[in-house]
Amino acid sequence: MKKTRKALRVLLSLLLVLLMLAPFGMVAVAGPGDDPPVYTTHTGPHTFDEGVITTAPTCGAAGVLTLTCLVCGETGTAPVPPTGQHNYDVCAGDYITEATCGTSGLVAYTCTDCGHVYQEPIPPCGEHDFDVIVTTEPTVDTDGVLSYVCSVCGFTIDVAIPANGEHNFDNVDNVIEPTCSTPGVMTFSCTDCGAAVDEPIPATNGHAFEEVGITPPTCTTAGTKTYACFFCGAPCTEPIPPCSHEWTAWSVTTEPTCDTPGELTYLCAACDAEQNETIPPTGHFYNGGVVAQAPTCIEPGVMNFTCMICGEDHKELIPASGTHTFDGGVVTTPATCTEPGVMTYTCTVCGESAAEPVAPLGHNWGPWVTVTAPTETAEGLAVRTCLHDPSHTEEQVLSALPPADPDPQPDPQPDPQPTVTVTFIRVLHDFFQMLLDFFSGLFA
Repeated sequence: MKKTRKALRVLLSLLLVLLMLAPFGMVAVAGPGDDPPVYTTHTGPHTFDEGVITTAPTCGAAGVLTLTCLVCGETGTAPVPPTGQHNYDVCAGDYITEATCGTSGLVAYTCTDCGHVYQEPIPPCGEHDFDVIVTTEPTVDTDGVLSYVCSVCGFTIDVAIPANGEHNFDNVDNVIEPTCSTPGVMTFSCTDCGAAVDEPIPATNGHAFEEVGITPPTCTTAGTKTYACFFCGAPCTEPIPPCSHEWTAWSVTTEPTCDTPGELTYLCAACDAEQNETIPPTGHFYNGGVVAQAPTCIEPGVMNFTCMICGEDHKELIPASGTHTFDGGVVTTPATCTEPGVMTYTCTVCGESAAEPVAPLGHNWGPWVTVTAPTETAEGLAVRTCLHDPSHTEEQVLSALPPADPDPQPDPQPDPQPTVTVTFIRVLHDFFQMLLDFFSGLFA
């Protein structure tokens, strides 16, 4: 009986170990949003997704839908039935017969998937496309003909163009040129009937001059243009004003200085005339300057500048700085514990003084000194004195002493708190000790 109990205890312990080690041999599967993962070996049916069409169906051929298992990733396929509809390209039809004004046409469309050909009739356009042609021009007394001809079927409509009743004088048969005082004549003939008409050309009533000679002008003298009439040869002259000098070459005849102007001379390229022009003075070019006298808080200073060309000196005032140079200051009124003091500063240049307040020192209390010790029946008194000013003191009342205990007891000590430490190592130790006791009793 005792051995049987030990055997049951061992079996229960082994079962507990197997339960602890079982999760390490399984696969954890958890979908999105699941809280605890479910351990499974995936021995049931596949859970496929909605699938992806890997081969698209056509009008006469089935397609392929590929499915993937959401758990193990294995794939499978399923057929996609044919669409049963041809895919005609209506923008790429072949015209077998073009439609005209009164006859139908025919166009063919081809399926881009299986090659099936579909023919569709084109209704007649119903309207003629006329070209307008003048077949006979009208004359003074004869009507012309205007023809409307269909460019598709050749159907023709003729319309009469009424006679214009006017001669068409487009032909010029003879011209007699006019002169300065005699009119000319221009003879026209009708292109339809040959009738002729003369039109006078009025006299020019003035000479028609053309240039026949020229005397060029110079920089200082005028020139002349000579003209002759084209019809009668009458002469005419026109003056040409003198041209301007061509000032091209120039040279500096007198160099300018800082305060003296110079001179620039120009030469005319046509007549060698000269013209002078004044060059203004350059002005002084001063250096950066040297401080001859430094400014103070109340007195201005002096800055000397020297022209780098002629050496002339120029002085400028430096404004007073307005900033005093104070010394380290002297305490003219010492600060106390409660009252501020005064620090006086003096300018080392002009002697002007300025005062600033010094913050109060505040009390610097010494240690408390017991003047009257407290007893069990009366309070005591302690006093402390300011180290800055002994006249400043502060008092503190000391509480009376508590009455003495005739039978003092020692202070109770706190009970020690038990400390329990449970570790994984201790559990394993107890487990292996139980196994050792079992096998020792089994083989005893």
